[in-house]
Amino acid sequence: MSFGLLIQTAIRRIMGIAQDHCGWRDEAPAEHPEKRRLIQAAESIEILRYNAGWTKVKIRNKPGKLFGGLTGAIVYEGDFTPFWPVLDAAVILDIGRGTTYGFGQISFQQLNDVKNNESEFPFQ
Repeated sequence: MSFGLLIQTAIRRIMGIAQDHCGWRDEAPAEHPEKRRLIQAAESIEILRYNAGWTKVKIRNKPGKLFGGLTGAIVYEGDFTPFWPVLDAAVILDIGRGTTYGFGQISFQQLNDVKNNESEFPFQ
């Protein structure tokens, strides 16, 4: 998952919650220069390591209902300064489908030197 897609998904989730639960109405959904600028800037963040995959989970109380999602670890490299407010909100709100079932969880960890130290990489 590119960092740009991660930021775009987090922003969409934040805006959806603001609309559904806080009474906020987006009068011009396509007119968000700040959002577009943030997503474009996120494209400059590169994936350094990728150890994640798509998994499916069956819900025991919902016969025939499967949820899928990305699990594992992805290490990104770049300047995250403009993204921390969105990332912090993503951790609190979760950003995927099925969050009411406990899915969509995300966490971030700052690593010191993953390029030169394999032991820093989580989920070996």
